[in-house]
Amino acid sequence: MKSISRSILRLAVPNAVANITVPLLGLIDTAIAGRVAGDAGIGAIALGGAVFSLLYWNCSFLRMATSGMVGQSYGKRDWGSCKRLLTRGIVLALAISALLLIFRRYITGLAVWVLSADNVFALTEAAATYVSIRIWAAPAVLLGYAMQGWMVGMQRSKLPMTVAISSNIVNIIFSYLFAVIMDMGIEGIALGTVVAQYTGLLIWVAGTATDKELVEVVREKRESIAAEETSYWSFVKKNIDIFLRTIVLVGVHCAMTIFSARIGQTELAMTACMMHFFMLISYITDALAYAAEALTGKYIGEGNRVEMRQMMVKLGIWGVMLCVCAAYILSICSSQIFNLLGASQEVATEAQEYLWWIIIITSLSIMAFIEDGVMLGAANTRAMVGTVWASGIIGAIITWAIWETDVMWALWIGFGVFMISRGLLLLPFSLSLCKK
Repeated sequence: MKSISRSILRLAVPNAVANITVPLLGLIDTAIAGRVAGDAGIGAIALGGAVFSLLYWNCSFLRMATSGMVGQSYGKRDWGSCKRLLTRGIVLALAISALLLIFRRYITGLAVWVLSADNVFALTEAAATYVSIRIWAAPAVLLGYAMQGWMVGMQRSKLPMTVAISSNIVNIIFSYLFAVIMDMGIEGIALGTVVAQYTGLLIWVAGTATDKELVEVVREKRESIAAEETSYWSFVKKNIDIFLRTIVLVGVHCAMTIFSARIGQTELAMTACMMHFFMLISYITDALAYAAEALTGKYIGEGNRVEMRQMMVKLGIWGVMLCVCAAYILSICSSQIFNLLGASQEVATEAQEYLWWIIIITSLSIMAFIEDGVMLGAANTRAMVGTVWASGIIGAIITWAIWETDVMWALWIGFGVFMISRGLLLLPFSLSLCKK
């Protein structure tokens, strides 16, 4: 049991450190936007961020579909399959990136049309400018997804942490330089993000080239005995499943931003701040999902169900501990975070009403994060698709039922029901893996 805990921590701690830099970066970008343009700047970053959630998060299958299959090949010591999966991920990432850049003007126009509302038209113009600049980082982002999924499957955690920390430090420095010192405003924040994401890609390449074991895998010339299991069609099907799953997740998160924007600028800024809170906690707990992906794939590849059962128990314990600690820190530091973001007193006061609800949602959602990781490690993407769509329908029904009572509470309660339902519906699938 102790060795399993060490394996979990070896994979989870670096990923937790890496993950926490993502929402912290969002907080810094929002803070810079708040300083430059006040609540309107916060809203513009929130709307622009919603566009890239739609674009990039929907492409997260490049990471997720790869990690479980690579993990199982790693458990079998099937280096030919590992190399083949890396190559397919890179080719697919480059193809999608090319499409995004070719149609970038249409994407920006569509984003403005979707997000436009009479009371936030100025915000959508600023968001469109942000999108038109930041989209040039698409190749770096999507290649990074493919590399990260491969590294998780190969039981590597230090390089993803190095990439995340380094690129986010670069992002903060250049966003502040361009937006504040050079007085470029929202455009400067977007440009700083582009510089940082290409910096991250360079670190991925350099880190892989200096890892002797990974270099040997990349040089592997032998044909894999498990070629059928990692056939191109199998790879594509799993990518499609995760894409269909991600559509729901992105739709839910974007709906929070879009519907709050249609209520008013204060509600939009408040929702942006609260979603940062949620992502801050969820990114920490999501590190356990990365550990679950890597170890589940490895144990299935080895045929080791006993240690997989022990791993799931340990993951549950660590998940509860992380949620309690994160919730406590958030509850005592919320005022300082609002001040950091540069939000108005009106926004900060209104957000306090929903703070404890965010803490409750995140704490009860830990089951979904861990079980997502287990399903990805097992490459059971079909179960993930069905449960997330069912959860989305349940959440939408709850939201619709109380919409007329209070729109903001309807949004947050529906969001909470959606997250909790995901964990409950995935539980039978996770338990079934331990019985095989």
